[in-house]
Amino acid sequence: MNVVFTKYLFVDYLDVLGSNDDELKGLSNLAQEKNECRQYVQKKAVPKVLKALNGEAVKTYHTILKEGIENRNRIRLIILGKQQSGKSVFTRRLIKKTIDLVLESNSLEIHPFRCKARVEDGHWLFLDDYDKETYINERILNVCCQNEIIIKSEARYKEHVKARKLGKGYSQNNNLTYDNSLHMKLVRPPSADSYVEMSKLDYEYFDLCEVVEVDMTEEDTVLVEVWDLPGDEESCFAYLSLFGKNAVYIVTVNVTENMNENIDSGLTFWPEMIRCLNKTHSHEDDDLSVFIVGTYKDKFEGNDDKCLQQLKCQIHDCIDNRHHIKGYFVVSNVQELDDLNPLRSEIVMVSKKQAYWNLERPLRWIHLEKNLHKQMKLNVPVMSIEDMKDCVKKMYVPLNDDHELEQFLSYHHDNGTVVYSMCNSDYVILDPQWLANAMMLIISSAKSNTDNRKTKEWRNLREYGKLSQELIDEIFSRQNPDIVKYKNLILNLMIKCNIIVRPNVTLHTENLDKFEYGVPCMINHLPIDEIGDKFTTQFTKSSCLCLDFLFLPPTFMAHLLVTCTHLFNPVREKKKKKTGDERHLLFYQNSAVFEIDDTKCEKLMICRYRNVIQFQVWKWGDGRTRSYCSIKTKLLQIVDRLIEERSSIHIQYSIKVKCQFTEYDCLDGMVDFKIIQPKGKYYCDEHENSHSSDEVYGDWCGKSDEEECTNDQVNAARMAIIILDILGDALYDLLVLDTPSPVKKRSECDITWLYSQLRNQNQHTPSRGVWGGEWNHIQNSAEEIGDDIERIRLTRNGMQHLSSFVLDDKEYFEKRKIIQKVVRRMEKHNKKGTAYTDRVKEVAKRKLNMVDWETYKDSIEIEFPRLTLTHSFHVKKGDGCTLGCELIVALPKDASIYWVRMMGNQEIRVVVDAMKYKGSEVGYPSLIILNSSKDDEGYYSCRIEYPVNCAESGDKELTWPKTFLHVH
Repeated sequence: MNVVFTKYLFVDYLDVLGSNDDELKGLSNLAQEKNECRQYVQKKAVPKVLKALNGEAVKTYHTILKEGIENRNRIRLIILGKQQSGKSVFTRRLIKKTIDLVLESNSLEIHPFRCKARVEDGHWLFLDDYDKETYINERILNVCCQNEIIIKSEARYKEHVKARKLGKGYSQNNNLTYDNSLHMKLVRPPSADSYVEMSKLDYEYFDLCEVVEVDMTEEDTVLVEVWDLPGDEESCFAYLSLFGKNAVYIVTVNVTENMNENIDSGLTFWPEMIRCLNKTHSHEDDDLSVFIVGTYKDKFEGNDDKCLQQLKCQIHDCIDNRHHIKGYFVVSNVQELDDLNPLRSEIVMVSKKQAYWNLERPLRWIHLEKNLHKQMKLNVPVMSIEDMKDCVKKMYVPLNDDHELEQFLSYHHDNGTVVYSMCNSDYVILDPQWLANAMMLIISSAKSNTDNRKTKEWRNLREYGKLSQELIDEIFSRQNPDIVKYKNLILNLMIKCNIIVRPNVTLHTENLDKFEYGVPCMINHLPIDEIGDKFTTQFTKSSCLCLDFLFLPPTFMAHLLVTCTHLFNPVREKKKKKTGDERHLLFYQNSAVFEIDDTKCEKLMICRYRNVIQFQVWKWGDGRTRSYCSIKTKLLQIVDRLIEERSSIHIQYSIKVKCQFTEYDCLDGMVDFKIIQPKGKYYCDEHENSHSSDEVYGDWCGKSDEEECTNDQVNAARMAIIILDILGDALYDLLVLDTPSPVKKRSECDITWLYSQLRNQNQHTPSRGVWGGEWNHIQNSAEEIGDDIERIRLTRNGMQHLSSFVLDDKEYFEKRKIIQKVVRRMEKHNKKGTAYTDRVKEVAKRKLNMVDWETYKDSIEIEFPRLTLTHSFHVKKGDGCTLGCELIVALPKDASIYWVRMMGNQEIRVVVDAMKYKGSEVGYPSLIILNSSKDDEGYYSCRIEYPVNCAESGDKELTWPKTFLHVH
């Protein structure tokens, strides 16, 4: 215990007193008093003023709690390593617990009060009956010892000054005694509830009784709290990102494993994960301490020196920046051999050099700790911040203000004793172990489901990690009441630390197979070299775009793939004819394949190998090439957004490329994307040859991602956003209000479909009494909802028919003026307040680039097709075939279906004569071709012919779906 403060106190007294004889005599008495006080502290005795347990004792104790300062020390040791590395056995050996029947930990296990260590020499003490109450009371009493000396010394000084003024001698008490033990019968309150209800004076008294009852030791010790993390990367990373980071780390490595196997299985991952989470990539990592511990030394073929040397070589080969690694040790996994004392001592010595060691904190903080511990004993694992503020106010030594409470919670979060300010500052988790157990129960419940209801949803969860809100509600409903009570808090924390991932997509994309939530640890695994085997037909590939990360968090890839389901449809593998099994999604932990567009002739493959994410386009059909620059930009936007969401983590990447013939598990051929220029070459290490840069440049460059739109292009893109997103939502909300039966999802409804439904219901007839027509048929004074439905259709049609998809300012503001009036009337009718108007204002301010312009240009021109066609069909010569077509939107009366053939630049209408062609009817839109020949090979397209008086008859420039017929 530090007595330097007492020393300085007496130096001040020397300055204040004079130098006459009486004063020198007083100084001598005070010096003797100082020595006695120092001895008193060194013997760690209970101060006499507190031991009396009277009114003066309570008053003194109150003063100490209010003004005292604690030099706070605590060691948190976090042990992590991959599964089967002997981590759990090592942890139990380290804290001297039995290793019989030890199972690999699949969740966080905290050992909070098993160990203490002597500060001076680092020797560990192992405790069986130690608990948090004793720990807190010890700390209070230790601080009281120092403060009692100060108070007593001040009292002695005042007595001396008073005696000198009265001309009396200085009376000295030479009968100080030291009592290392305390034997008294303390009166205890009958229950914890009555303890809370006592008066402040009674509370202080009983609190003091608990403090002075503690057995004090003469040695300075520090608590060692050991955390054993699970061996899977996802859970380990989640816990480290959720809890505070003030800790010393141990990474376990099985020394009997092959070096190359260790590298491939992620030996680099664990030390780099610690650095990443601590946001440090410097060469001065003094505040970050990691020990590498090689386990299974008893099974290593060689002596200890050879074992240690091999471990160091492995780490040196894997990790370039090793400044945060403070030491290497090799240990046995056998209980009889206790070779851990050097490691234990080194942990203490390194901890003493940390920035958070010996920090001064108000003693009243300990008293708040004590109050929170009593809440935990009452089975309160979570407190709202408002309840905590009330608790602070009721303390007989409260904190100064809310800011000090914030400091208290931040300090304890950093040290891992509470969880605060991660995703919801309205609550404080008092017990990290409770939170870890709760999150693991949720995942375990999801994995072990045996319910036959919602079979498809459960299968999607088990195979693809696809999770819906309904399934989340069902999983939580099965948990204990304390977990159900804090469902939203636990779910938000699981999302924050990416145990569950939730896409955050703002781009306008309609998709039927998108994931609402994803659970990375439940997604099936597939070796990346097998993903291409899911396709039996030949296809060509683009070059490979690579994102090379310094460190890639384990759930990052799953989060990326789940987010991509909001932009592209996952591909389903070919259905097995023999088994008839459902077509499975090509969606795995580290790889997935997506449809780029509705033709399905191009697919986007995304995979991960080590710290590199790779993108490649697979192509079927006529082999035409085009730039995937816009896709690259969207993907990079997603990646950057995911990094931004993980702002507390240090993540960096560089863009590289590989040739189209690359193997995904080979990273030798990667070159920096910046060196790729048209009509140039680059050397490929993978194939030991040079390649032309034209292919890579054509695949991923094209127009610059940063190329700015013209003002007219920005106007057109903004208008498209307003029409597709805002006006589309307004029509959908109107349909929901008018339709008693459930309406299909908004993502499945385009403006054409919404218009046809509202027109068929005929509840909002336009002012002129009929549907359809042109702008000149709508009077400016016509303000019926039906009139506004027609205005939305005509505005959409006008944007679809723009020849170059640009709007000058005059056209843009004229359309926006009309739309502003429409949305106000729609808001009033749909009871939406100012929701539509606010969104129009937001779009008017949005910055857009060339990729945004191209995206919304495609969206406004195509929307959802009125018809769907398979992208290609195959038939043998002489056989008949059916070009299958399906109507998406119900057709108005007198509409008809027809087909055309593309012959060069011409479109020739197919004549259905029952001799060569059949079908092509409203009831059966598919086209049947009889006795196929090579002349029938080519592109076909299905069209709708609307009656003249129909609203859709004005849509002359729509993009109709087409298909290609192959004749063999």
